[in-house]
Amino acid sequence: MPDFKVPICIVTAIKAEAAPFVNHYKLVKQAKHPLLQQYGEPPLRVVVTGIGQKACFDAVIAASQTADSNEVFINIGIAGTAGLAVGSLVWPAECARQSINSGPPKKAQGGLVMHSVDTPCEAYEDGVIFDMEARGFYMALATNAPLQRAFCAKVISDNERHSLHTLERAHVSDLVRKQLPAFELFFSSL
Repeated sequence: MPDFKVPICIVTAIKAEAAPFVNHYKLVKQAKHPLLQQYGEPPLRVVVTGIGQKACFDAVIAASQTADSNEVFINIGIAGTAGLAVGSLVWPAECARQSINSGPPKKAQGGLVMHSVDTPCEAYEDGVIFDMEARGFYMALATNAPLQRAFCAKVISDNERHSLHTLERAHVSDLVRKQLPAFELFFSSL
């Protein structure tokens, strides 16, 4: 395992998103906390939260309560958008929660905005990344950790040409696995 400068907690919704990290770093499942599905221990741990904002919120609250004071949390997973190719890695500038019917999220100047939804969505917009956990992730950390230690990275899994309804676990894992070099570069920059 690389020598991390700070402890890192990778937060994913599903095992398919976590598997590339668990396999690459040979992380072992831990059984220390009944609310957490966790692999590895600091300096690198991966927490699988379950799908949705509430599941993510609850798991991140539990994980942050046992965190080192300088641990960095990174929400890594898949998301959909228009205008970006499947497999693209994005680091959204903002996280916003709105229902699809309430109008478009406000975009960050020159950046992408995260729009966390409660159910899968294919109402794609350029510059808007749709996911189901980011808001829960940020809300949980806002109560227990400085948001300067929170990051969000999404691999585009679906867009206007590739339906989210055709996604399979193996494909999700492969999309995340192909971005491991970029993630490792980011980890080394912390």
